[in-house]
Amino acid sequence: MCLNHKRTGVPLPVSFGTMKPKRQHLVFLELLVNTHQTQRQALLQSLSDSQVNFLSNILHNILTSNIVLGQDHRSKLLRYAAVIRRLAGKGTPSSIKEDLFKKHHKLIVLIFKPLLPLLKQKFCHGSRDDLGANGAVA
Repeated sequence: MCLNHKRTGVPLPVSFGTMKPKRQHLVFLELLVNTHQTQRQALLQSLSDSQVNFLSNILHNILTSNIVLGQDHRSKLLRYAAVIRRLAGKGTPSSIKEDLFKKHHKLIVLIFKPLLPLLKQKFCHGSRDDLGANGAVA
């Protein structure tokens, strides 16, 4: 099943809107999600502007419903709504986003771990066909 826009039902463009990720960002994200918290904090100390923009664009696409999350995943993220909006905001400076990512490093795992298989498949293989029945990420 193809991932469709929540309101219109139109299939999403291949690039998830304006997001044009690079493979090295996916490798970094996978490393970030799968490491221990002390290693994660060390990795976040070396965030580049392009990595911050990559993570922020994914969050922006989640908020604009271009990436549809399952109800369970959404309910876990609800208490962090203000932080996620700030991280996804186009008007928030990159330096503030970087500081927020460092401060809320556990939130990165909560948000991106369930999305990682979808992102890897999407950007490494170009296919979105093994999503759930409703096109949502669990």
